[in-house]
Amino acid sequence: MISRGRYGPAAVGLHLRWRDLAALIFLLGVTAVVLSMMGRPWWCAAGDMSPWSTDVWSRHNSQHLVDPYTITHVLHGIALYGLL
Repeated sequence: MISRGRYGPAAVGLHLRWRDLAALIFLLGVTAVVLSMMGRPWWCAAGDMSPWSTDVWSRHNSQHLVDPYTITHVLHGIALYGLL
């Protein structure tokens, strides 16, 4: 039997409601439609399906989910959030 004590999913903020999930899926869908209407590719225009780009001097830079600048983007976002 799973204990629902003080360390359960709701206690640590992991309670995901179906409305939250539906809103996330809806927003991702709207984003994909807007990108399509603008003529923008959803993924790397070079056709590489890898989620990671390692070469900052290639045409794959800033076209993938993660690249060498991801760490600085995350750190700058945290720093600006803290300042604001």
